[in-house]
Amino acid sequence: MHTASKIGPNSIIQTVAALEATYGKSKTENMLRKIGQGYLIGNLPKEMVEETKFHTLACALQKEIGETASASILKESGERTAPLFTESPYSSNFPEISKAASRPHRF
Repeated sequence: MHTASKIGPNSIIQTVAALEATYGKSKTENMLRKIGQGYLIGNLPKEMVEETKFHTLACALQKEIGETASASILKESGERTAPLFTESPYSSNFPEISKAASRPHRF
């Protein structure tokens, strides 16, 4: 049995926020409906979501608004999410985790 990879809800929450900041609420809602993501309107995730949901949103945005505009939205989304991560109670461990993850693994 395969368990789907999960990603934090802020990946989607902040992407929608970046869209609203760029296009306004009404145009964002219309766009979300048009690209098959209308279920997000008034129903943003509160828990971890399958990574494929974010990937589907990102790909649909790229098709709808183009590579440059979608890259800008995703960049802003990441910038909105980063402070939330660094302010988390787990962020004090980040330097150690980052160093450990970057070391070559020996088997």
